[in-house]
Formats: sequence, C-alpha cells, structure tokens
Amino acid sequence: DIDKPEGIRTKLDNQNFYSNASYSEVLNDGWSLFAGGSYTYGRNKVKIDSSNIKDVENAAHFKLKLKKRFSNRVKLSFGAEQFLTNFNEDYSEPSFAAKTNFNNNISAAYSEADFIFSRKFAMKLGLRAEYSELFSETTLSPRTSVAYKVGKNSQVSFAYGNFYQQPENTALVFDTNLEAQQAQHFILNYQYVANNRIFRAEAYRKHYDKLITYDDVMPDYNSSFSNNGDGYAQGIDLFWRDNQSLRNV
Repeated sequence: DIDKPEGIRTKLDNQNFYSNASYSEVLNDGWSLFAGGSYTYGRNKVKIDSSNIKDVENAAHFKLKLKKRFSNRVKLSFGAEQFLTNFNEDYSEPSFAAKTNFNNNISAAYSEADFIFSRKFAMKLGLRAEYSELFSETTLSPRTSVAYKVGKNSQVSFAYGNFYQQPENTALVFDTNLEAQQAQHFILNYQYVANNRIFRAEAYRKHYDKLITYDDVMPDYNSSFSNNGDGYAQGIDLFWRDNQSLRNV
C-alpha cells in the first residue's frame, strides 16, 4: 500500500464454480430460437491485518431469444433475461462484527431490428428494459447504429447506446438504497478492409452518471453512500492488421 510504507498484511483464499448450458434450433418460416442458463458460485476469504471477511455469492442467469428473418433486408429479434443473485458477507475484527445479506435480482426484456436499405446503407435499432428488484427501479436503454459504405472497401458507421450497471457488491454490502449507474456511448468509426489488411479509426465519447460516491478514504459501515458521481471518457483508437506484407506474422 503506497500510503503505508510498512505495508498491510493481506491474505486471500478464493473458490469458484461456473457451469452453463444452451439450446438453439432453427424453426419454421424464418424463425430461430436460442435459450441458455448458467450458475455461478464464488467464495472469498480475505484477511486484512486483524479484519476477517468472508463473501459467498450464488448467481444464476437465464436467457431466451427469438429471431425472425422477414427477408434479406429485415430481421427482428427479441427476448428476455433473468438474473438471480444472492450475496452474503461476514465481517469481523477484534472489537466489531457484522453480517450482510441481500438479493440482487434483475428482470430484462429487449428487442432489436436490422434494416438493410441498400448495398451501401444499413441500420440497427434496439431497446432494452430492466427492472431491479433490489432498487425497485425500471430503466430503459435505447441503442442504435448506422453504417454506410463510402467506397468499395471502406465504410463509416456511427453508434449510440445507453447502458446501466448495478453497483458492485463492495458498495451494496454497506448500502442497498442506491441506483444503477448509467453510461452513454457515442462512437464514430471508419474501417478499410482490402488485400488481407484492416485499418480502423474510431473516435468515442462516453458520459457517466449516477456513479457511486462515499465520504471516506475507504468505505465502511459508517460511510455515507450516494449516486452523485459523474465523469466522461473520450479519445481515438487506431487499429491496423496486415496479413499480407509479412506472411505468417
């Protein structure tokens, strides 16, 4: 720890298990089906100086998706998801002990449509709705992208998306009276593909809102939590791949 030259004695023991199963089938009249589920178990034992922390998380994720191809120009997909999470934490130190338990269950439904207007112009529209049982909160996330071919081997695309993310368990163990954190993405992309070469330039701007804040250097049971945080990220990414000039490299 850079703030403590003498260091902090730390010990960590982790056990985890993950499994999943999925099923897909092509149905009649251009319909297709996908269904899946997964289960995760995680246990962490952490010792920091004289403090002992034991976390146990059980989580399941179920998903169902239907897709319909109306033509080569129009496709529609929609589905539903269910996230089930149970989290337990036991905390103890010589003069204090506490136990925390909460269920963070989320129900979601979404729909997405693809439109190919011509050989040069295409669009994708989507909407996702989520309900958080823990916060009694419903969120709506519109998302869209458009792409246009500006040349034989190149295209320009623009994407917008609204996303929500639950606070991490490290905050929820202290305060469950919070909201989902929000991000808005704006991405402008140019891509050129020819002769086993790819060049991509991407400019992005991302706004963050309702980020988790607390009033201590390190959060604990006496900290005051809120969703007052905000921020942004912006930049340009450049990517180049060449499978032609140097073979096998």
